Amino acid sequence: MVSAGAGKAIVEFLSATAAFVTIAAFLIPYVGIVDALLLDGVLLTAALVVLRLWTQSQKRPRESSTGRPSPHGKGAGDSASAPGQLVIERTIVSKSFNVQAGKLTKVELPVEEGDYVFGRLEEEDRQWFSWYIVDIKNLRKAEQKRSFDYEAGEEDVPSTVLDWAVPSNGPWYLVLDVSMKQYCGE
Repeated sequence: MVSAGAGKAIVEFLSATAAFVTIAAFLIPYVGIVDALLLDGVLLTAALVVLRLWTQSQKRPRESSTGRPSPHGKGAGDSASAPGQLVIERTIVSKSFNVQAGKLTKVELPVEEGDYVFGRLEEEDRQWFSWYIVDIKNLRKAEQKRSFDYEAGEEDVPSTVLDWAVPSNGPWYLVLDVSMKQYCGE
C-alpha cells in the first residue's frame, strides 16, 4: 500500500518525466538530441524549483496579525492589553509650575482607570519638595492641612521618578508642595 506522501511523490515524478519527454520531443528536430535534452533538463529543473517553492508557500500557515501592533489598539493606559498590542503614549503634563512655599499646587491629571503614568519630577533649584497623587476627597483634606491618604508620592526629595498605574476613574490630582528645605551636597 502506498502512503499519501509517497503517492504524491510518484505523481510529481511521473508529471516531471512526461514534461521532460514532451519538451525533448519538441526540441529534437530543431537543436539536436543532446542540446534538446540539456535545454529540457534546465527548463524542467527551473520549473520544478518554482513549483516546489510555490507549493511550500501554500502549505505554510499564515501568521496571525494578533502578535503585531494594531493601528486600532486602545489608548495609553490600557493595562489589560495583551502583549504585543500597540500602546500609545501621550503627554499629560509638560510644563513647569511655580510652587510657592507653604502653599499646595494642584494639577488635575487627565487619566482613566488602567492608564499608566510615568515621568520625572525635578525642582530646578534643587530645593526639596513633596509630591502626591490624590483623589478629590484627599485633595480637600490636604488643602485643609489635615492628614490625607495618597496613591503615590514622596516627601522631601530634590527629584523623583513618577511611576503609577491608575486604579480607578478620577478625578486624580498631582499635588506639589515645596517646604523650602534645600539639599546640601558634599
